[in-house]
Amino acid sequence: MVNTHTGQHTHMRSQYGCYCVIKFIQEGIEPINSYLKESVRRLTMDKREYKDRYINIQKGAVK
Repeated sequence: MVNTHTGQHTHMRSQYGCYCVIKFIQEGIEPINSYLKESVRRLTMDKREYKDRYINIQKGAVK
């Protein structure tokens, strides 16, 4: 599922889950399920949030 305005996307487990996320966004409902809650958050955020940098302890290199 992709937000065509911002380019943000999320991966859904089922077609029904996709339907639920669309309904939640349209109705302004916050889901109880943490997976659906994260999907709604990803699709509705305006600016891309960057993840923490990964540091390999074995090599000490930053990717």
